[in-house]
Amino acid sequence: MSLPRVPTDRGTARRLTARVLYGGSLVTAERTSDSWFHYVLELPRPLRAGERHEYAMSFQVPANQPMRTHYVYTPPYRCDRFDLRIRFGHQDFPTRVWRVTEAFMRTVDDGQPTDDLLVPDDAGEVSLRFHDLQPGFGYGVQWTPPSGANCTG
Repeated sequence: MSLPRVPTDRGTARRLTARVLYGGSLVTAERTSDSWFHYVLELPRPLRAGERHEYAMSFQVPANQPMRTHYVYTPPYRCDRFDLRIRFGHQDFPTRVWRVTEAFMRTVDDGQPTDDLLVPDDAGEVSLRFHDLQPGFGYGVQWTPPSGANCTG
C-alpha cells in the first residue's frame, strides 16, 4: 500500500494502522519505505482453483498526519469487486467529493473533479462498490479539501 507524503509535509515518519475485519489474519505489517507499507494476509484455509474468498481490511491514517486528497485502489490482478468506505473527520470535511473510475496511472494527481459527485452521510462517510476492476487502472474517491486544510492532491 502506498501512502505518499503531501509535498508540504516535512513531519515525522508516515504511519498507517491496518486491521483485518474478517476473512483472514494479518501475519506481516511493515513499512518498507517512507510511503510504502507491506501487509501479508493469511487466509483461514487454502483455496481451491477458482474458489472465491472475501475479506475486509480497515486502514487508518492518524488524525494529525496530512494525506493526499484521494484514495485510489489500483489492482495488479483481477478483482471482481472492491467495496470502499471513507470517513472524513468533521473538522476536515471536504467541499467536494467525487468517484474515480478507471483512472489511468497517476491522473488523480491532477485533481480534476468529475460529474460523478458524492455526498457524505451525516457520519461523514461515503461508501462505494466497484465491479470487474481492470488491472492497472485506479478506482476510488477524490475530494477537494476545505480551505486552509493541511492536505493536497
